[in-house]
Amino acid sequence: MKRLILSLIILSLCVGCIPDAEDIYYRSVWRVKNATGQTLSFSPPPYGENTPYSIEPDGSIAFYSRGEYLYGPSWEDMMVCWRGREKEEILFEIWDIDGTLLKKWEFTGSDDYYGGYYNSGRHFFNPQTWVFSLNNHGRRKRSYEWIFEILPEDIQVEYEP
Repeated sequence: MKRLILSLIILSLCVGCIPDAEDIYYRSVWRVKNATGQTLSFSPPPYGENTPYSIEPDGSIAFYSRGEYLYGPSWEDMMVCWRGREKEEILFEIWDIDGTLLKKWEFTGSDDYYGGYYNSGRHFFNPQTWVFSLNNHGRRKRSYEWIFEILPEDIQVEYEP
């Protein structure tokens, strides 16, 4: 009888230690990398400060991050930065250090940010132009990272308003 009770106690402790999928912690980061030979600045998403970010050549900067439970993040989560904005206000601009506008990517996809209709071709608002990586940090922690690389050809054509 003692063995049975001891076995039941040990079994209940073991079952109670099995983590649920919902207990995994996810951290996600969206980063812009400067692959040009010059210092650039870009417009921050409208949710935060209005000071443009500056990126040195071969440098990168995280412009949005979040942590969440229950599900793995997706690229579309970045669109939260522009939530509540008109489609015409959803854009990403790049300037040189003198303040000259070099590139302006405007969101022309669906008004439904989570509907999967995004710009095509080489574009900031096309998830296929982002590099994705998943890193496991132990059994219950994961980090997701999306990197958009600004290439020299992105800024070669002078922007015409």
